[in-house]
Amino acid sequence: MLTSLGAGCDTGAERRGRSHRSPARGSAVARGREAEDTGGGEARPWSTTETPALRTHPRHDRLTTAAGWSLLAICALHTLAFSLHPYCADWLAGPLRTTEASLDEAAQFWALPGGFVLPGVLLALLLIRLGRQGGRAPAAFGPVLGLWALGCVWILGPSGFLFVQVPAALPVLARLKGGPAAAA
Repeated sequence: MLTSLGAGCDTGAERRGRSHRSPARGSAVARGREAEDTGGGEARPWSTTETPALRTHPRHDRLTTAAGWSLLAICALHTLAFSLHPYCADWLAGPLRTTEASLDEAAQFWALPGGFVLPGVLLALLLIRLGRQGGRAPAAFGPVLGLWALGCVWILGPSGFLFVQVPAALPVLARLKGGPAAAA
């Protein structure tokens, strides 16, 4: 049963030591409110319009974050596609430092440890972090990545480089969309 003072109302906040009204008693906003109160009347209830909304975390840039996750997925798929080969022991023995390596062995090296996977993963993690902090990739990032991938497609023909157009296009879309994210 509720009384006129609301003493019967238990929202769970009282059990945690806080009132269901915000801000907490003793805070600077509450003290300012008490100074405004001229006395002699019943205190007004708190409303959300009396205190400004404070955003403690920047707004996420979802397109930049999606670009990072898509690039990370491409790197993982690339590693899975090329990881089954018999050349690891040969690479560690050192024939790539001489001319004894076969063409397949050299191509496999440039597809995995000598390829774009490690820089791609680092770039993907950077994009994810930038997006979560509300930032964006530099303006040249998307076009340069896209042109590089198209050049690789031109050299190799249709391949996995076509997938790189997704993480290349998302930062461009994020810039065109505008919004609250700060330019990097």
